[in-house]
Amino acid sequence: MRRIFGSGVFPVINTTMLILGTVIGAGFASGKELVLFFAGFGWYACFAAVLAGALFFAVIMLFFRAGEKIRAQSIHDVTLALCPRAPAVLDIFLLFNYTVLLGSMFGGSDALTADYVGFPFAGILTLVLTFVVVYFGIKGVSKINNVLVPVIMLLLVAVCVFNIARPSAGNTAVSIDGLILNILNIPVYVGMNMMLASGVLFGIRPDRKTAFLSALISSVIITLFIILIVAAVLAGGYGVLLAEMPIIVLSRRMNIGVLSLVIIWLGIFTSVIAAAYTLHASAKQIIRNKALSLLVVLILGYIVSRQGFRAIVEIYYPISGIVGIAFVFITANYLRKNKAADIMPRGMRVKIKVK
Repeated sequence: MRRIFGSGVFPVINTTMLILGTVIGAGFASGKELVLFFAGFGWYACFAAVLAGALFFAVIMLFFRAGEKIRAQSIHDVTLALCPRAPAVLDIFLLFNYTVLLGSMFGGSDALTADYVGFPFAGILTLVLTFVVVYFGIKGVSKINNVLVPVIMLLLVAVCVFNIARPSAGNTAVSIDGLILNILNIPVYVGMNMMLASGVLFGIRPDRKTAFLSALISSVIITLFIILIVAAVLAGGYGVLLAEMPIIVLSRRMNIGVLSLVIIWLGIFTSVIAAAYTLHASAKQIIRNKALSLLVVLILGYIVSRQGFRAIVEIYYPISGIVGIAFVFITANYLRKNKAADIMPRGMRVKIKVK
């Protein structure tokens, strides 16, 4: 896979939007994911958000560096480099991981419209649109994220600021008795999101300046949105805190309930694109026909989605986060073992094999 983005302002924007598109999924855009991982800190969640942002920056840079060394054509190339003694084990988990995630996003699309449509219309529509976008490759992914991500962020800002400025009479004071357990939630949350982003981050290989700036900007934006959304939820009271999709409840106070469905669906769509792209890159190694391999991937994800959004997410998210942490450490260990190549002159690196 060649270097996708060059240098300059636009590559930084493209890369930043791509990173944010993998993080702002259904859980993030709905607010539920952030409530689960950060509301336990109460009004001290801002400090937890800063720590999470620092971890996001570190892991994004780590994956960029590893991607530059591995130069993978598919997720299998990544697992072969990171775990040469048992790549199949890591392969199976990662591919299963992305398939289940894809299924959860299709299921989430159907859950959004369950009260409006009696059949799984939204899931099918999401599948069709994902096929169109991913078929055109990573450039298509970056273009769609450049449009969708800013729209999602603007709508989230509007909903959150409105509700923070008009707090509920009984706004929420959350106990932080389980502080240590809550702190452990932070790396689990980052690991979960980086598992989704890994397939994209290992593949785009920006230059060092673009990598640094995009990692920094995206990490700062994620941090600010964690603070903003958690503050809005806490200001909204226990009814919002306990809601299945807090942002929908908050948006109804602005009389834009339908628009909130659009917000969450856009978040789902960006996550679906990231997961489908990674799975498709691997599927093409087995099924050479580009359209057929992508169709197989999406159909498998849709079959998984029939289990239901809630059932998939409740089992998947914590496991994904824990394994995501392990994946980060495996990647860091790979770079540690191969750092000898970094101290050699650039022109000599192709001649050196690090054992």
